[in-house]
Amino acid sequence: MTFENPVLFFFGALGVFNGFLVSLYLLFFSKQKRAQNFFFGLLVLMLSLRIGKSVYALFTSISGRLLIRQSSGFNCRDT
Repeated sequence: MTFENPVLFFFGALGVFNGFLVSLYLLFFSKQKRAQNFFFGLLVLMLSLRIGKSVYALFTSISGRLLIRQSSGFNCRDT
């Protein structure tokens, strides 16, 4: 890894973690139980999962990605 990669990984992982926290708050701990909060929480959760998968795929070797590619419905290309 070069110097930029750990910084990029840190900010990517931090964004995914914040997305999980916001989605958990909107889904379970929100004071107002409205449908808008629930669906927005689901949207943020799905985006966090997708971005987390992309961050994982970017910073692992190709052989390590085989399991996540087979087990998830997402399809990513090697570039």
